[in-house]
Amino acid sequence: MSGPDPSGWTDHVVVIGDSRVARALAAQETRAGRLVYAGSSPLPGPPDPTSPEAAFVPAQPDPVALLRATGAPGARLVVIDAADDAATLALLAALLDAAPAEHRPSVIANLRDPATRRRVDDNLFAAGITPRPRLVATAGLAAAGAIEAARPYDLAAW
Repeated sequence: MSGPDPSGWTDHVVVIGDSRVARALAAQETRAGRLVYAGSSPLPGPPDPTSPEAAFVPAQPDPVALLRATGAPGARLVVIDAADDAATLALLAALLDAAPAEHRPSVIANLRDPATRRRVDDNLFAAGITPRPRLVATAGLAAAGAIEAARPYDLAAW
């Protein structure tokens, strides 16, 4: 781990994952407040001495240990973008078990498979989990932005 020990922090942002989206989000969030980034390697570049606290936690195979090391149960926001849907679901389940319902952080989890995303969302709704994690597909979000930028419907009117 580099930087301060985040295991006792509260009201911070945790970003877990090595995808380009997770790394870009972590780099952006370091300017906004206290951040913990968990991945295979630290974010590039020297830490900015004028920026708020940031910590790096090496990725671990045990979801419970990783969440404890990042202080995720006490976080304000947790973004999970693990290497695959199974790892993302394991982290999400461990976080929901670890965080008390009255102090559960907001969660955004990237689930690539639409059927899995729908099933998990239905189960979270049926279980009455609040706040309910936001399940997204970053590829779908990127595609929607690209289509909006190209404005194909305007071109079709010609």
